[in-house]
This record gives sequence, C-alpha cells and structure tokens, in this order.
Amino acid sequence: MGSEAPAQLPLSVEPGVSIALVRPPGEQAHYFVPESMDLYRALLEHLSKRTDMAVALAPRYPEQESVLAEFDWAIPPTVLRQAYPFVSLLKAVDLVISSGGTMAREAAFLGMNSYTILRSEIGQVDRYLESLGRLTIINRASEFALIKPASGRLFTPLSPVDGGLVDELAGRIPPCVVDGVWSSPASVDILICPRVSGVRAVAPVHESGGNSSPTARGR
Repeated sequence: MGSEAPAQLPLSVEPGVSIALVRPPGEQAHYFVPESMDLYRALLEHLSKRTDMAVALAPRYPEQESVLAEFDWAIPPTVLRQAYPFVSLLKAVDLVISSGGTMAREAAFLGMNSYTILRSEIGQVDRYLESLGRLTIINRASEFALIKPASGRLFTPLSPVDGGLVDELAGRIPPCVVDGVWSSPASVDILICPRVSGVRAVAPVHESGGNSSPTARGR
C-alpha cells in the first residue's frame, strides 16, 4: 500500500485485539435510508460487547460521536477527530466496517479486511469485490458474526485497470458545462461540475467544446 507510515492514532490495544475502523451512515447524503441507521446502532451494540476488537470511529459529522454513549463498552471506543491520509489510516487498523461505499471499497481494493453495512442499493463494484472475497456485505444484525478479527492486509492490492477501459468509461460520462459551454467527454481527466438544477454532474475536462445537449446526472 505504498511507503506511507501508519497513522499515529490516539489509542493503544492489548496483544490479540484488532482495531476496527468504523464509518457511520451518511445521514445527510441523498442515498441515506433509515434502515442504515438501525443496522449501524445494532452494529455498535454488537461491537461494544466484543473483547477481541477495539473501535476507532471516523464520524462524518461531529454529532455522530454521541451515539457511543448509549452502550457499555468492553473496550472503550476511540473517536478520530482529525483527518488522516487514508492509506496511512488503513495501515494503523486491522479491518474496516463502513455504512457507506467509498471507504469500504477502497479498503477492499487495497487488500484490507472490509465489511459494508450499507442499506441503500448495493453497486456492482461492491458485488464484484464481494465475488472476489475482498468485501463482506452485511444485510442484517444476525450476520455480525461474519465480522472476524484480522491482522492488517489480507490480500495484495488489485492491479490497476487497463488504460483502454478507463477511456471507454470516460466516453460514457454524460456531457457537462465546461467554461460555460456544453461539452462532450474527450479525455479521462475529470472535474466536478457546478450544480445544474440541484444535481451535481461529473464530466471530463478537455480543451475543445462540443454540441451535446445539456444533461445533468449525478448521485
């Protein structure tokens, strides 16, 4: 996972205890569904009773820290209140449990023991990582027993995709406004376009404009 040193986290654990990086649901995200919070609270209750796993919580919002006080913890959890480079952070933990998509996918891609409790629609990337045994998708509290202690990276990182595939994917990106002109994809460099009708769109950056009709898509 590169030459980065492990992040210096504000916790220490006894030998034999794994550190689980836990990411709460994105309650303010457009893809959030209430079932995600229900499963997340059940997860915290489960983890609070474990003596083989210490929780390092990476909250999305400051108010998400307070939910930890609802449970009696066998091993007190630690809240990460500062930002860490993600690869360095992964090197400091043993497994990742996320109620979102990005962190779980990146951890799985890089070879970490990774779990997702996302209750929104599961994407095909997640299904692919699951098929490789790199990502475990947990759908209900009865499946928490699938969460196993780990010691660092379990797999080698996945190889980068062929450049031709990247170009093909870029060609499928909808057009977007670049410098006030509606333009079609022409390269694999991307930017986040301004909001259009309340929707953020993603489109390639390129030098020449096109005549595509306006299309705004996003998540």
